[in-house]
Amino acid sequence: HGAGTVRVTFKARDDKAGIGTVQYRIMDPQGMSHSGYLDHDNAYGPVFTGDPQEWKVYELKLPLARGSPRGVWRLESLDLHDKAGNRKHHQFIELLQFVPDATA
Repeated sequence: HGAGTVRVTFKARDDKAGIGTVQYRIMDPQGMSHSGYLDHDNAYGPVFTGDPQEWKVYELKLPLARGSPRGVWRLESLDLHDKAGNRKHHQFIELLQFVPDATA
């Protein structure tokens, strides 16, 4: 088990107020979730700097500690908050519930 970095790159924009905080949830190879906030130029402060309607590339770099599980780490979800307080949730992993058929 070694150290490494999980990298997620995406484009986003907002039609009026601009992107503010971005919360992420990553699933490790053992199925455990890890969450945090993406640090970017407009993450803090009440007003967006720049053109909020322009597409911007965001990159999440999550350093993994030594001993982290090896394998595929997946982006579970992103929550994008704009400067007006609106939130958009994006789910990338489908969670299924399996219920056995008692009649079988």
